[in-house]
Formats: sequence, structure tokens, C-alpha cells
Amino acid sequence: MLIKGVFVPGGGGAGAAGAAFFCANEVCMKRCCKITVLKTNYDPEVAPDWVHRPCVYVNVGDVYYTGGEHGDKAPEGLCYMAWESLRTIAVTIASGGKVFGEYETYTGCCPNGGRPVVFLLEPAELEE
Repeated sequence: MLIKGVFVPGGGGAGAAGAAFFCANEVCMKRCCKITVLKTNYDPEVAPDWVHRPCVYVNVGDVYYTGGEHGDKAPEGLCYMAWESLRTIAVTIASGGKVFGEYETYTGCCPNGGRPVVFLLEPAELEE
């Protein structure tokens, strides 16, 4: 639920934890998780024979934002395997929680051992 000038935890959903909204001066902000590509790697010693370069789906500096009312929807364009490995932490951050009960940001990577991609996850707010 969006109420002008009022912070509404959980987005007004039926008691569920999730995205939060803050509306002021007719502008509503929605909490989400910002996912930034920090590094792409390639390790020929552990990569399968058919892999000869870093991941081709993302580039260093690419930025993605979680979607959905609770920040639980995969960002458009993000590899589904990367999303599956980051999803739990991304939803925690999007809902205002802290990683391991202590940290507001997290550095994680996709599960591709031969050419992993390193991501930074941090809280963000987008205009609604």
C-alpha cells in the first residue's frame, strides 16, 4: 500500500516481509536490490574444453535491479543461473534485511566454476 509521506513496511502486503515504499512530494520509491557486475573471470585449468573465454552474457559494470512487490523477481536480462545463486541474498537485501544479520551489501558469484562472474548486491530505491 502506498500512502503519501508514510513509510509502509512490507509494501502493505498481508503481513509478509517484502519491499517497502516511501512516498513524499508525490514521488513513491520502491526498495529493491541493485546487482552490479564487478568482475568476469576465466580459468582454463578448471573450465570445460568447450569454454574458452569469460561469460558472454554480462559485462563488467552492468547493473540490474530486482523486480516484483517484494524484490523477488529476477532482473530482466540477468542469467537465470546467476539469479538462482544470488536470489536469497537479493531478496533479503530488497526487503531491508541484513546479510547474515549484519551486512547491508554482499559480494557473490554465479556457479559457473570455469568462468564465474562476481556481483555486488546492495540496497537501492527506484521511483514507483
